Amino acid sequence: MSRITSDKNSLQVVLYLSQNGMCDHIGRSQVVPYLVGLSKIGYAIHIISLEKKFRTADFNEMDEILNESGIAWSRLTYHNDPPLISTVYDLLNILRYAIGVIKKKEVCFVHARDFPMALVAFAIKKLKGIGYIYDFRDFYADTGLEIKPYKFVYRAFKWMEPKLIKSARKIVCLTEEGRALLSNWYFNGGANAGSWFKVIPCCADFQLFDRDTISVGDIEKARKAIGLGDDFVLLYLGSMHDIYLPEEMLALFKQILRIRKNAKFVFLINNGQDIVEKASDSLGIDRSLLRFHTVDRNNVPAFLSLADISVVFIRASISKTGCSPTKLAELFALDIPVIANTGVGDLDSIISIEKNGSLVINDFDEDTLRHAAEQVITIKQERNIPIRENSMEFSLPVGVAGYSDVYHELMSDADREEGLRA
Repeated sequence: MSRITSDKNSLQVVLYLSQNGMCDHIGRSQVVPYLVGLSKIGYAIHIISLEKKFRTADFNEMDEILNESGIAWSRLTYHNDPPLISTVYDLLNILRYAIGVIKKKEVCFVHARDFPMALVAFAIKKLKGIGYIYDFRDFYADTGLEIKPYKFVYRAFKWMEPKLIKSARKIVCLTEEGRALLSNWYFNGGANAGSWFKVIPCCADFQLFDRDTISVGDIEKARKAIGLGDDFVLLYLGSMHDIYLPEEMLALFKQILRIRKNAKFVFLINNGQDIVEKASDSLGIDRSLLRFHTVDRNNVPAFLSLADISVVFIRASISKTGCSPTKLAELFALDIPVIANTGVGDLDSIISIEKNGSLVINDFDEDTLRHAAEQVITIKQERNIPIRENSMEFSLPVGVAGYSDVYHELMSDADREEGLRA
């Protein structure tokens, strides 16, 4: 299945490849807003993405959003069964469809989101001589080697990684830590390696995540939907897996309960409730103190506004060196302080009591967790730290401008090459 919306008339088109669907949460928050912003600047964009069948009801809405921005969208069906074979099929299908687009349009370069799409972009470069941006979202191969089955596949991916990076015209990283690691691995840390990289952290739509646009009625409706009274709220936003350290999060909550007897732990998640409840049982925390809710993206700001503090725990590893949590930008946009752990992306340098009333902890000992909770709660009460104002580098226009710089650079290079050929 495929679908193409209309796009701008332009001689130079950016072909954007994504394994994530535009109708998925990641597509809605971390792809579409950037591309809409780039389109408004004047870039012609054609998206090819893999869309899940159960999102069919969302296709018309996304069609309208992209059509209004003049963005072309070819949606192909995502498959995940049988394992491996379905992924190979999807990648070949995207390659086939991309070649078809290239035959019809003058594609200036390919923008490949994450490792699987970089494989496709690498093949396009070999077949058609068209360069690509490698949007290095995370250490995909290292993550697979750490936690995924089929290790032989990820060993092959790790072998391919330097080829994909060195063949790219530009590598976009989410973190300075990730950029430094890749530079040391594949460019020997040389000064000239800097020209290959652009660091653009995950940004948030500060217009959507803005307390001034959230009504008291919306907040009260959210409070009732979750079943909260006048409670102190620790909040977690996002997917729930073991890598997000649910037991450690609940250990933090246990310490907060010693400080705020009326505390509740709210989980805005769409999976993993059983994981949380199992961890709470092991720590002797009453399940009645936990709240679980699934929220549509447009309603997330109202529900986040219930939080006094949020927690951003992620298991530290090489694969998380490149991690830039989207939730961090969204929380800071709403003036919500966080407690996070060390060793994840650039969080150690981003988070501080002085700038955003937040803390990074080095371990999960009871004393450490209690001290962190006391500090953040006290600072929140006693000082009006302008978290949102101090976090504008994570606002969507800044992210769009970063990608625009990359696009402009690559298009200028293409113009110069065309002039030399002429």
